[in-house]
Amino acid sequence: MKRALLFVFIVFVALFSLTVARSQNAPEDLIPDVAAELNLWRLELGLGPLVYNPTLEAMAAYQADYLMSLADMPIGGDMHTDGLGQNARQRSQREPFAWPTYGHPELISVTEIAGVGSVRSSVAFWRSSNIHTRSVINPAYREIGVAVRDMNNRNGDRLIIVVMGGRPGVLPALPDPEVGDLYLTTEAAEWTGAWIGAPVRYRFLDEARQPISDWLDWAVIVPMPEEAGELFYVQYEDAAGEQAETEVRIPVVWSQFDLERADEVAAASTATGGSTPTVGGMIFATNTPLGTPAPTLTPSATPTRAASPTPTPVPAGVLLLYTSRLFTLIPTGNVDISDLSFRGGSLTFNVSLWADVSQGINLSALPAANCLQIWQRDAGDFLAPPACSYVRSVVFLAQDRLFWTSGSFDVLNNEQVVQTCETRAGQCAVTLP
Repeated sequence: MKRALLFVFIVFVALFSLTVARSQNAPEDLIPDVAAELNLWRLELGLGPLVYNPTLEAMAAYQADYLMSLADMPIGGDMHTDGLGQNARQRSQREPFAWPTYGHPELISVTEIAGVGSVRSSVAFWRSSNIHTRSVINPAYREIGVAVRDMNNRNGDRLIIVVMGGRPGVLPALPDPEVGDLYLTTEAAEWTGAWIGAPVRYRFLDEARQPISDWLDWAVIVPMPEEAGELFYVQYEDAAGEQAETEVRIPVVWSQFDLERADEVAAASTATGGSTPTVGGMIFATNTPLGTPAPTLTPSATPTRAASPTPTPVPAGVLLLYTSRLFTLIPTGNVDISDLSFRGGSLTFNVSLWADVSQGINLSALPAANCLQIWQRDAGDFLAPPACSYVRSVVFLAQDRLFWTSGSFDVLNNEQVVQTCETRAGQCAVTLP
């Protein structure tokens, strides 16, 4: 699905004169544009959508307001630190946010990205950044909240804060009534528990939660039910029979401003005795419906900033780079790593975990420079080495599970040791058969 074939816009038109006049260029009017751009990006890759969540919006607004209160705007990672010195993941656990965890205080599915400028320049920056790209295209994030603030400078810049997250047992869906499609989500978090996993089928329920369709195979893009009105439900089921329901309302809203506008329009309509006009708008506008994209999840390669010197070229195989908190596997050619595992002391790690958290990776034919990483959980964000075209998957491990930090570790292929790597070396070249 090529971007040139798509024309994305959001229409929010006031059909009645509202009590409070609002500028066409008000910062909040850009929120749907931000959401639309990020959703288009994900759908181009065959990923499910991001659906509005008021708690995530409140988190974004909180950080945006804090940054705007400072004399000087921070840069880089400092933009995500609040007045209490906490990042978005830590902040999500405070009241009034209290974002649900996956059964443990450290298992939190939340991330935050920021941009300064226009919507177009911010999205271009995110697409060019390996870290931001990984955040946007992570299928474990299914919900979104956006805050936009006017920087009040001569360039007309805006501060844009986007918070994305996922909750256990919550699989929202995004309707696009203009083309008759519904975009479904999945569970892609690495953690398992008493909640639905990746759904394999779905069906529609009416407003009374009565079935109005048979069970159908899950897909990212499916036709909307013809008999459903402005409120219906999607019921998901995974391979183990675990189920979850989600409410779908039309029109779609992207912020509290949309909800307030809808109330104002409805009140104006009631006062004049007319019918209630539509406040929401199109999600994606195309000449034809988008159709189901190819199942590949290969993103366009994006440039990365240098985090360490370029490693010395090695024979076809994998190059392992590691610090006390970060482990990177770099294929030096098209390689089969499907039988690889690592062992350090009593700790083990199987490469299949990378495929578990990021759909679409073929470990039997991993292209050169398609990197895989392990991050120490809650240790901040890390840059990709320059040898990486992009990072295909990231697994988060607790500090006591970092197998490579105990002096040495073994690389195993088919459960046979093929290389022993020294921790202090910081890198290890492994030739594969």
